[in-house]
Amino acid sequence: SPPGREGDRLIRSATARLAALGLYPQAAVLLHHQTFKRLRGVDRSVVAADLAALYLTAGEPEKALTAIQSTRIAGLPPQIVERRRLIEAQALADTGKTDGALELLSSEGGGKALLLRAEINWNVQRWPAAAADYAAAFSASAAPYAKSDIENALRAVAAYTFAGDADAARHFAVDAAGALSGLPEAALIKSLGATGAGSAEFAAFMKNYREVFDAP
Repeated sequence: SPPGREGDRLIRSATARLAALGLYPQAAVLLHHQTFKRLRGVDRSVVAADLAALYLTAGEPEKALTAIQSTRIAGLPPQIVERRRLIEAQALADTGKTDGALELLSSEGGGKALLLRAEINWNVQRWPAAAADYAAAFSASAAPYAKSDIENALRAVAAYTFAGDADAARHFAVDAAGALSGLPEAALIKSLGATGAGSAEFAAFMKNYREVFDAP
């Protein structure tokens, strides 16, 4: 590719086309070359985040960690720092370094960081923490509620139930059902909040949960 900005633009365009076709390893080769052979400073750190995200999609979290950690510099714009931190936390979680991932997210507030923290806690079955995170995420949402908001409410109720905190499950379910009044999921959430983890109703819900919400 030609030198300078035009060459970088061509590389990014080719990378995007390869990724759109699902050719993630080939796309990563191009972006790795651009990141570590053509760019410096802030530009390198910005594109390294794209490279790391591509590695995550390709199922290579170790390479994602290397891309992020080897391009860390001071003075990056806050939004870039946040994106790199989220990607690093996801990569740490995907490599089994759960505590490191959660520690990286502990200083973050809401939004994407909160949802990532909730997902990590859910995946490792840290139910009290997952319940608190999903409940906070739902509480921060507002009508009209998206499918993801409803899923957050359902996961909060389920996590409270798995944690054995029946009172918290019931109280949250009542509040969430009230907020979702008029939607078909409201009755389901309220009903789940009144059941225990050992109930047939709760077991049936969890069995069908992934199909209904296409959850991981």
